[in-house]
Amino acid sequence: QLHDEATLQSTVQRVLEYAVDVLECDHAGVIFVHRGPRVVTVAATDPLVAELDKIQVEIGQGPDLEVVRTEETVIIADTRTEARWPEWAALVDAVGIRSMMGTRLHTTDSTIGTLNFFSTVPHRFGEEDRLLTVMPLFHMNAVSVTTMSALYAGGSTVVSPKFSASRFWQRRRSCWLRC
Repeated sequence: QLHDEATLQSTVQRVLEYAVDVLECDHAGVIFVHRGPRVVTVAATDPLVAELDKIQVEIGQGPDLEVVRTEETVIIADTRTEARWPEWAALVDAVGIRSMMGTRLHTTDSTIGTLNFFSTVPHRFGEEDRLLTVMPLFHMNAVSVTTMSALYAGGSTVVSPKFSASRFWQRRRSCWLRC
C-alpha cells in the first residue's frame, strides 16, 4: 500500500505508523540534519515526537544528536536511569517516555538524519535485539529479510555503510550485535 501514497511525506508517515505497530512502541519519528547544527523533524506519528526532538536541540544534548555525531545506534533502556544525557532524560521522563531507540539514516557519504522509536514502557528496546545488514537498503533482501524481520521481532537493524570482509567482526562488536 505504500506505493499508493501521493507524496514522500505521506509514504514516510505510513512507514512510521507501520513500524510503531510492528515494534509495539508508542511513537516514531524521522529527523533530518541540515547544514550547521539545524535538526528538523520531518515526520512523526505524534506531535510529541517533534517536541522531544526540539528539547534535544534546545539543551544541546540527547540521543539524536549523539547518533548524528557518532554514527552509532543509541538505545535508552530507561529514561529514569539514563546517565549519558541526564537533563534530556528527566524532561522526556516527565512526559511519560521511558525508553527510546535511535538509528542513523545516511547516504554513502554522510548522515542525513535519524529514525527514532519511543515507548512509555521501560526496557522496550534492548542492546541484544539488533541485526546487521551489509546490503544497501534498496536491495529487497536488506529491507524484507533483515530490516523488517528485526522490526517485527521487536529489535533493530544496524545498516553498515559498506561491506568489508576484513572489518566485519570489528563492526559486529562495535554495534553490540549478538551472533
